[in-house]
Amino acid sequence: MKLICIPFAGGSSVVFSKWHRLLSEDIEILNIELAGRGRRFQEKCYDNVEEAVDDIYQIVLPVLTGEEPYAIFGHSMGSLLAFELCHRIQEYNHRLPVAVFFSAKSAPHLPPKEQVHLFEKERFIEKVFSLGGTPEQLLNNRDLLDLYLPSIRADYKLVETYKFQKRSNLLNIPFYVFYGDEDDIKIDEMQGWKIHTSQTCRWYEFKGGHFFIQPQENRVVTLIDDILSNQFVRNR
Repeated sequence: MKLICIPFAGGSSVVFSKWHRLLSEDIEILNIELAGRGRRFQEKCYDNVEEAVDDIYQIVLPVLTGEEPYAIFGHSMGSLLAFELCHRIQEYNHRLPVAVFFSAKSAPHLPPKEQVHLFEKERFIEKVFSLGGTPEQLLNNRDLLDLYLPSIRADYKLVETYKFQKRSNLLNIPFYVFYGDEDDIKIDEMQGWKIHTSQTCRWYEFKGGHFFIQPQENRVVTLIDDILSNQFVRNR
């Protein structure tokens, strides 16, 4: 089974680099490297969600056209991209994932609370670092920070300018929604995911803020492993 992992704003595929150690041997991770970061740092960042999904779709196409079962995980911005990718997959009549995991992201039909990408530089930096998840050494190295800020701001713009489009068909995929008990995203915003699937939608609370997947990595990955093991047995 493949597990397609899509990172958060400003994140690279390194975010999920240790997950394979915690997953069963029959689950292989496909870490998505988005344009403008990591190995693709020299590439232009996406202007909108559609561009990002176009790119991710091409990366995962061999999985979609193969026979091996797969699932998708996204954290924060990655959840939004995972949602739109799932609609692309369903609309193109590919095999659907056995599960999709949405982490630390309010339901896609809800508008953003702020336009953080429009904040002036120092206010933007303060906001980004207040959420956690960004290495402290980056804050202490202004030259390095200036190098990464454009891609982080581009990601915030991508999320905050997203226009939700209601489809005639719900996603025929089981949803698993993860959230931190100290995150600013409220539980009712997370519960909104249920209106976008014709299958089951389950929620799981973790201790921590917006980036709970870092301190709670073992529990997060173990839960994913348990869910996928059950789904694989059920669908093979």
